[in-house]
Amino acid sequence: QERWKYAFRTLFRVLGSHYSPIVLVLDDLQWADTPSLEVIDYLISDSQNPNPLMLIGCFRSNEVDGSHNLSMKICQLMKKKDL
Repeated sequence: QERWKYAFRTLFRVLGSHYSPIVLVLDDLQWADTPSLEVIDYLISDSQNPNPLMLIGCFRSNEVDGSHNLSMKICQLMKKKDL
């Protein structure tokens, strides 16, 4: 999983240096597994990336409850934002 994180971080840094800003739209996040959500978290938390990245995530709210992995990740990201 660390290789995936590194690969995506490098990819977005290289793309961002040529095409900036980058807007990434992810659909059906209700089906995302935990490692995929961790990669997303890693990308948007990359404070050393000088290139802007906007992530738009779409999911079916009727399929996501409070105990869903996506709900927990959103809560974690909201807490990070407040720090």
